[in-house]
Amino acid sequence: MKEFLAGIKLDKKKIIIILAAAAVIAFLDVAVLMKRQLEGIKSSSVKVAKLSKELKTLARDLDLMRQSQAKPKVSVKAKKIISQSDIPYLIQDIYDLAGKNSVKIMQAKPSQDARGQASTTQTGNFSPVYIQLELSCTYHRLGKFINDLENAGQFIAVEEIKILPDAKDPLQQRVSLSLKAYVKK
Repeated sequence: MKEFLAGIKLDKKKIIIILAAAAVIAFLDVAVLMKRQLEGIKSSSVKVAKLSKELKTLARDLDLMRQSQAKPKVSVKAKKIISQSDIPYLIQDIYDLAGKNSVKIMQAKPSQDARGQASTTQTGNFSPVYIQLELSCTYHRLGKFINDLENAGQFIAVEEIKILPDAKDPLQQRVSLSLKAYVKK
């Protein structure tokens, strides 16, 4: 019988060792593996929330785009046609726009015709006035300057443009620009 009790004690030690090992394995599983799994779930929930927010923004923007396409187009801002006496003010406005866009005006000449001759073409109560400009600027500054000219309050259109590279500075352009405006008689 002593042998049987000794075997049970030995078995109790084995059972305790097995239970202790199982507890250590369970603790490591919870502490290490479950921790990583919970972190993965948290990061996934953050990503899901971010994607959900982006989808809502996209849906709202899409609705706004559809609404703007459904609306009738807004008419272009009315352009002011100047009188003959306002030509100096128009030229001053052109100089101001050039300064704003870092465009250097070398020369500005108003004339009644694109070639400097008196014009016989008149439309109703309006006659065209051409302004010949010699400019020095970079290509991108020229584009901004022309955009500002055409969006100005007065009716100004680019009639002709010639662009040549500057011999002294390869980044600068020499530009000959012909503008057309209509004046009241």
